[in-house]
Amino acid sequence: MRTRTASVLLAALCALALCGTGCQTTTQTGDQAAVKTRVVAPKTSVVAVETSVVAPPGWKLAYKADFTNAKAADQWVKNNAVVTVEKGSLVVKPEGAEEVQIMLKAAKFPGSVRVEFVGSLTGDTISDLTCMLNGDEYGYSNAYILQFGGRGNSLSRLLVADDPVPGTVNDAAVVTPGKKHRVVATNDGGKITLEVDGKQIFSHVETDPFAGAGHDMIGFYTWDCTLTLDKLVVYTKAAGKPAK
Repeated sequence: MRTRTASVLLAALCALALCGTGCQTTTQTGDQAAVKTRVVAPKTSVVAVETSVVAPPGWKLAYKADFTNAKAADQWVKNNAVVTVEKGSLVVKPEGAEEVQIMLKAAKFPGSVRVEFVGSLTGDTISDLTCMLNGDEYGYSNAYILQFGGRGNSLSRLLVADDPVPGTVNDAAVVTPGKKHRVVATNDGGKITLEVDGKQIFSHVETDPFAGAGHDMIGFYTWDCTLTLDKLVVYTKAAGKPAK
């Protein structure tokens, strides 16, 4: 048996040297199947490269969520929410009330911040695939609220500490139930911008933007439905003038 195993391994190594890592054997013996697995294993490194994060110009990666780890559910302050990790996504469901908020406590972002996420809403009620910037553990009462599909999925708009900002209402931008929307919520030196699926929904410049302690958490708000986050990346940048 040892002689046969050594012969099979030697043959496989010779074939690898001649063909490169893309070569695959076609025989189905147990020993050769094991060798075949080792030959194709380098392909996993290609996947890792493809999923790497590249920061936008001027921004620095500050946080990247790992929703394959069950402990990711513990990184949030939960307000009326049950948070779990399921099949590589963060799932947020209401608990005890219709209004649901979660605020990230694993990292702080006290100034300019850019949140990129892929998220969806499901349920009988669809309202608010909404991101909050520069808040605290209590959520919308002290934050920028970049509302997407709010008020029963009838509009999108900016609220500052729960006060609507005139001129930011967009009643054409609403959530498609079950769709994985790609959302970018940004505070760039006081310029507050929401983009959904590559389109700008609104933009507003704050003359005295939130910053510092008490305005250093990001989070999410939804209403009486299930929020699923498939991706979450946060960037920061040095203080400066608002982007044009």
